[in-house]
Amino acid sequence: MHSVLVVDDEDVLRALIASIVADLGLRPLEATNGREALAILEAEREPPILVITDVMMPQMNGVALVHQLRQHPRYREIPVVLMSAAERRRADSLAEHFLFKPFEIAELEAIIARYVRARRNPTR
Repeated sequence: MHSVLVVDDEDVLRALIASIVADLGLRPLEATNGREALAILEAEREPPILVITDVMMPQMNGVALVHQLRQHPRYREIPVVLMSAAERRRADSLAEHFLFKPFEIAELEAIIARYVRARRNPTR
């Protein structure tokens, strides 16, 4: 079963996104910050098909996490969705998608579904 890594220090939002991931037939992996996310990735046999991460978090923020992912050969191709209630700033060039908080659940579902389809049909 494909997984999606959800990284957010807000427990309620992280749980909501993990629930959406599970409802779409994927296995959610949850982390509260970038450091925890990297540890979870190292423990997983297969990389997730998508990383959904908040920008502002303690210990390691989402921007630093994306930089770490892009430098690692095993993770550099994983698509990333950055989320924030603040301005986009440098996020446009770092991630495949940016979601302003609050966002519509249907918008997030559509983004996740896109990567599920891409994984199942890599030539399209």
